[in-house]
Amino acid sequence: MSSSASNSSGASALVVQDVQLPAEARDIHLVHQAILGFELDRALADEKHRHFEKLSSIMREQGIPAGAAVSFDYYQLCQQRVDLARRATDNLFDDYDALITPSAVGEADKGQSFTGSALFNNAWTMLHVPAITLPIATGPRGLPFGIQLVGRRREDWRLLHVAEWTRRRLT
Repeated sequence: MSSSASNSSGASALVVQDVQLPAEARDIHLVHQAILGFELDRALADEKHRHFEKLSSIMREQGIPAGAAVSFDYYQLCQQRVDLARRATDNLFDDYDALITPSAVGEADKGQSFTGSALFNNAWTMLHVPAITLPIATGPRGLPFGIQLVGRRREDWRLLHVAEWTRRRLT
């Protein structure tokens, strides 16, 4: 987590601290999976019934069955939990300009057939907070490796400024 502050000369400084997500947001990945599954199952209802064999094997074997297993009552409970998590996360940004997190597991994947795991992005999407990745190095295969900056909900513009400030200092 980082917070920029001004020193007596007006220049920005960087303070990095370990922080925890608020308790309301700590299991956001599980909540995300339930909401995504529920909505995916319903969004693909026509394809599921008329063109099931044309769906990818992962969708047929994992995605659709997982989503079909989520009850409407549990979906509604998850929506309530997300609302609480969003408000609690908003409060986290009272003390910090941005969070610094991994953007991906390791360096970028080669080619364009797979964009990589969304493991480090799903929570931020569910919390409706802006996130931006800055390539900061290259990995063993010569492909980009980055960090992700995450900002306060509805303050994308502020995160862009923090990202530019950070980029200038890291490159």
